[in-house]
Amino acid sequence: MMEIIDNGMDQNLGKRLLMCEQLLLTAMHSNDVDRALRMLSKANAVKCVFVQTKLEGSTTDTCTVVHMQDDMAEALWLYVLHKRRVVDCPTSLPKTSMLTMCFGKPITESTNSSQLYTFSQAYKNTMQCLQWYSPSQLVQVATADYREVRCHVVFEMQLDMKQSKGQRDVSSKVLFMDEVAGFHYVVKVFHAKTVVYSEENGLHCTDPTLLVTWHFHPGPHSLLCAHSN
Repeated sequence: MMEIIDNGMDQNLGKRLLMCEQLLLTAMHSNDVDRALRMLSKANAVKCVFVQTKLEGSTTDTCTVVHMQDDMAEALWLYVLHKRRVVDCPTSLPKTSMLTMCFGKPITESTNSSQLYTFSQAYKNTMQCLQWYSPSQLVQVATADYREVRCHVVFEMQLDMKQSKGQRDVSSKVLFMDEVAGFHYVVKVFHAKTVVYSEENGLHCTDPTLLVTWHFHPGPHSLLCAHSN
């Protein structure tokens, strides 16, 4: 069992919110608890159904999650993209304070604090990725030296489809899954102190830290809804 900290739960209902590992893995379509937690940590559209724990006929201050749903489209700001495309800029990628999206050179994790950004030498002269972030949205993250800092969340999707060996096979696929067999686009999630857009290179990130990679499985058999049952 895991405890969800800063869960936003009404204190009149309980003070502790617990969830079992398998429920987390099912909701995130993953087979690795650490990776699922990293992806969940940046999600901003998580809904839980929970019940109060009962002991000998009396209630306690502990509740247990029995169902969880993470709206990945909301987490990746795809609803904002859809609204901008339909209402404001149907023929171009948005460049606003709510969502900035562009084609750019691949971001790699910084190894030097003075390095503004790095990118793969194989794609040095190409705009190989679709990148996006919300300039107005900052998240609180913990550092290795136990400090808390505010940073941006940056998404990057490689434009060439891949199929990796040794991935687990599932009978029913959804759009966003973790380490699953089949053709997919690789989506990377970064934390970055500052982000600057340029038409020549895309998104320039100060000290980007790779949070997690995920799979985007488009196709007629991929469901956007994470819970079909």
